[in-house]
Parts: sequence; C-alpha cells; structure tokens
Amino acid sequence: MLLFDTHCHLTDIFDSLPENFPADYSCIGNILSVTYRYSDWDKNILFAKRFVNVIPAFGIHPLFITDDDKNHLNQYESYLDIFPTSIIGEIGLDFYHNPTYSEKLKQYDLFSQQIAIAKHFQRPIIIHQRKSQQECISLLKSQNFDCGGFAHGFSGSLEQALQWIDYGFVLGIGCVLLRNNSRLREILPRLPSWAWVLESDAPFMQKNNSPIIIQEIAKIAAKLCNKNTEDITNNTTNNVYRILNMYS
Repeated sequence: MLLFDTHCHLTDIFDSLPENFPADYSCIGNILSVTYRYSDWDKNILFAKRFVNVIPAFGIHPLFITDDDKNHLNQYESYLDIFPTSIIGEIGLDFYHNPTYSEKLKQYDLFSQQIAIAKHFQRPIIIHQRKSQQECISLLKSQNFDCGGFAHGFSGSLEQALQWIDYGFVLGIGCVLLRNNSRLREILPRLPSWAWVLESDAPFMQKNNSPIIIQEIAKIAAKLCNKNTEDITNNTTNNVYRILNMYS
C-alpha cells in the first residue's frame, strides 16, 4: 500500500511539479487536491481528469470570501456530479487574526451554507479550524452534519483531538509533526491508529513543500508510535478510504 496525501493544493504548485508527476512521487498512491477559492475549481477538475490518482475537493476558505460566493455555491452540484468521489473543502472558520464581528458573521454564513451542501450531497468535508475548533464543531452539530471528514492541520490538545474523533472526523497530521517542540509528538502515540491521516498542505507550512514530505512525516509518526512505516502507511491510507467511502 502507498501513502495518501489528504491535503495538497495542487492548483498552487502545479507549475513547479516534477516533469514526470505523479510518477516521481513513487511513495504516494493518491492525492486529495484541495481548493480554497472558486477561481481554482475548474483547474482542479482538469487535474483530476488528467491524473487518476488525484481526487478533487471544492471549497471556499474563510479567509478568501468574496461578494460573489453565494452565486458560486449554486454551482457546487455541477462540480460534485462530475466526480462522484469528490468532497468539499477547504471550508471552516479562522479567528487567528481576531476578525471583527461582521467578518465572523460572513465566515459563519459561508461555512454554514457549505455544510448544508455537503450534507445534502452526503459528502465528507475538510475543515479549516484555526483558533475556532469549538465553534466549528458546534456549528456542525447544530446542522446535524453526519458525513464525517478531515480536521485539517490538527495541532491541538488531546481533549480537542478526541472531540473531532468522537464526531466522526479523522485528524490531518502534517508538517507540525516535524517540529521537535511540537506537543503533537506527545499526543499522537495516544491516539487510536484509525483516527488520523497524513497531509502535506503543500505548498504551505514550509519552504519548497511538496507531497513527498508526507514520507518524512510517516517516518516520524512510526518512531513516535513504536511502529514501522509500513504500518503507518497502511493504517493512514485505510483511514482515508474509510472516510471517502462513507457516502458511497
């Protein structure tokens, strides 16, 4: 079994990908190509049509809200229909830079509408939850969302991790694990093996980031969990398949 990168912004890095993509990433079986603005949705469709190992996700990020987004939401159906395996993301709430009350309302409104669409089409979602985990979970519960998904870029406490897991989500473990002082290194061995997946978040998080970084993340995870990399690969990839098959 090969590794599965559950969070890569291919639309941002495609021009810098290896000439033989995806063959040059021999350790990676599949990539979940995530978008954060409507203007990248068509490009994401092209990638998914061209490469069989690319699964598209369509979303509007809380920090990329535009005045036209309500019109864009009406087009979700056509994009989701093109790829039955596609999901919704990256969506959520971001309170890191202390948004104003009106800015928060816009985030809540957009997030709520995208949750409703995901629920209608029975698709998992990719959650951006920066300084807003409790608010994200509360909104999901208020809308009775039950399709599961990915808690992207998780770096919280064990208690916060268990909240996501209890609600049917898996945790996206990424480049934060590469930091020697990350508390995630203490938390990860205490999590169930079925509760987390790997992600690169390329091209973000670090310089020259690419999907290949999850190979290093897997090695560190294996050492922390006292397992071999093959176990980590099998567990995390099977976890992705489980989430993606929840609506099939």
